[in-house]
Amino acid sequence: MRISSATAGIIPQVIGATANTAAGHDDHAHEGPGRSEESRPGLELSPELDEATRAQVREMAQRDREVRAHEAAHAAAGGALAGAATFTYETGPDGKSYAVAGEVPISLGTGNTPQEKVANARKARAAALAPADPSGADRSIAAKATRIEAEARAEVLQESRDAEKAKTDQAAEAREDEPTGADNTAKLAAAYHQHDGCDFCGPPPRFSITAT
Repeated sequence: MRISSATAGIIPQVIGATANTAAGHDDHAHEGPGRSEESRPGLELSPELDEATRAQVREMAQRDREVRAHEAAHAAAGGALAGAATFTYETGPDGKSYAVAGEVPISLGTGNTPQEKVANARKARAAALAPADPSGADRSIAAKATRIEAEARAEVLQESRDAEKAKTDQAAEAREDEPTGADNTAKLAAAYHQHDGCDFCGPPPRFSITAT
């Protein structure tokens, strides 16, 4: 998942997948025009710039600062779930490169347990909405994180229900194994009859009453 700073008019596109795509929740939303840093050309200009050119340079420098601050907010909020920011650059009339768009990879839908998935989805949503001006792609990623959190919460609830059912079933089995009052009476009677006339005690005493 990539969280990107948007440039007006650019539509997010799925451009690849991370190692976690097997979980079914990771993709890349990419925004930003212009050339990558590796392919941008050099530009030689006269050291003397007119006022219009200076204004253009100031505007590009301002955009550069905004893009970097935007991606820094994503990365800071994403913590361990966030990767390093990458940027798309344009060369200004002064021959310098200025960032015009950027993106931060965020792992979404990860976690070994439903509880971890809930925590990571929350963190991913916080990272997506961290900048003061989240883009449309950022909000879309936040919505996806919310859906993943809801699914993970359902798993947590189901686990809780299964554990409670197992506990109830165990208690029922234990009650079935306990002897009832009738069982105890039968056991005592059997023990008495087994004792009656045994070799050790001899026969039980017998009495006779004669009327005079």
